[in-house]
Amino acid sequence: MENTESAKSEVSTPAETPARISRRSFLKKVGVMAGGALVAGSGVGLALDRFGVFKKDLEPPTFNDVVSAVDHAYKSTEQEVPEEISKRLPSCNEQTTTHDPIKEVLESCGEVGGGIRDLVKNTKDPVVRNGLIEDLKTVERYTMAKIDEYANGSKLGKLPDPENIDGLKLQLKETYFSLPPKE
Repeated sequence: MENTESAKSEVSTPAETPARISRRSFLKKVGVMAGGALVAGSGVGLALDRFGVFKKDLEPPTFNDVVSAVDHAYKSTEQEVPEEISKRLPSCNEQTTTHDPIKEVLESCGEVGGGIRDLVKNTKDPVVRNGLIEDLKTVERYTMAKIDEYANGSKLGKLPDPENIDGLKLQLKETYFSLPPKE
């Protein structure tokens, strides 16, 4: 009699049994969800690629991108490019005259970025400010790419301490490219 009682307790009622679906139904549902996710994911990917999100991460900006960023930054704030920044641009493009050309290039690019950073700090309009931040990022990415180039050696020479490029990047970022917190 004990065997029948234990057998009765193991049998569950339909309310306790989880609903079972066939393998075919399961695969159809999962396929539809995965297909939808794939379509949505590819749509987002195409949109991001259209706006150049992936391209920006792969290729460093060129000097022409820097000049465009500087022009855009000052035009969007309805100002002329200051003479000090205009004088720094050729040095940022490796047209140097000093005995330490690498230092001159990096400082010049930093000064150009610092000018845009100051514009960002003084701009209240959020739409204009966001555009200025993008311009600042362009100059920063260009400068960081130059550091990487000089770490491996270039026509201007090689960084004196290529093992410490992260420290140099951090120093330039803090000095010229970092924005203070919004007030």
